[in-house]
Amino acid sequence: MAHAKYWEQYISQYIGKKIDIREFFSLTIIIVSISGGIAGFWAWQAPVAGCCIIAILQLIVNVRDSIIIDNEAVSKYSDLRDYYIEYFNKLEKLWLEYDTELISEQTARDQYLVLRESTYKIERLKDALHISKLKRPGKLAELQLKKYINYRYSDNQNG
Repeated sequence: MAHAKYWEQYISQYIGKKIDIREFFSLTIIIVSISGGIAGFWAWQAPVAGCCIIAILQLIVNVRDSIIIDNEAVSKYSDLRDYYIEYFNKLEKLWLEYDTELISEQTARDQYLVLRESTYKIERLKDALHISKLKRPGKLAELQLKKYINYRYSDNQNG
């Protein structure tokens, strides 16, 4: 259950980080382009400045495609997050039914094994997306997981 909740939170943080990077690169390209225009008017060595700025822009554009996330990928990451949320909710429901003795241990075990079978599409999509491990999103996801577990399942919870 914690694994599913962690990945749901991680993907949320990961998408946000990748979108921030995309916005940074777009802004950088605009700033470098504008500075190239300004340098052309005021610099006496405008051809050299222009060549440098064009080289920087080409480098940014080439690097951008390998670093920046596109809208199609964002959609796939969102789908993956939705799958984790759905899986987590089913696991949590199963746990609550077992914990409150609405179902037997054997029934809970059988239902859990059926739920585990549904993770193949989640793992295939996760593998296809090549999600890299980023430090900050990982720490934030772990923090959110701990907060959720402590809030939801603490022994001194009232109600």
